[in-house]
Amino acid sequence: MIKAKHRIFLDTNFFLDIIRDRKEESKLLLEKIKRSEWYCCTSSFAVCELVDKEQEFTYALNLLTKEKRSIDEILRIRREKNITQTEREETIRKVRAFFAENRIIRSHRIRDEGWDNALRILRDQSISACDSIHIATAIETGCSVFITSDKGLGKAAKAEGIIWMSPEEAVQKL
Repeated sequence: MIKAKHRIFLDTNFFLDIIRDRKEESKLLLEKIKRSEWYCCTSSFAVCELVDKEQEFTYALNLLTKEKRSIDEILRIRREKNITQTEREETIRKVRAFFAENRIIRSHRIRDEGWDNALRILRDQSISACDSIHIATAIETGCSVFITSDKGLGKAAKAEGIIWMSPEEAVQKL
């Protein structure tokens, strides 16, 4: 059992699990976090990444349902995010509403030392720049637990001395 004194970092895929209603354990964990009032944070970059993923999802869904495109076509052009201004604004509203409803989750920006950490992590580990920013934020904010379903990111966090758990594990252990 992890003690409540631990600070918990929540990765982007945790939020996607909840927003997209794709993983019950993430919802259960968020409720547990709220009841226990644990210190939880994410990177400000994760908030932007969440908007980006939602816009990409909206675009891919439009391609599939409205334009009847094949999966191959969607995968090839999904990052174009050719969506309307209204759809872009709606994804931002959706993400802002999520964080407004879940104020217990704090968003942090890293300082200069954090950027140095992110670059060191990029040098030492085989992860994306985005993921190095998440780990650097967790380090800078003193998080000892890192919640993510991304195994590569979890292993990288663990290599930095942070306890890595999937949402499923965290529901059981926290």
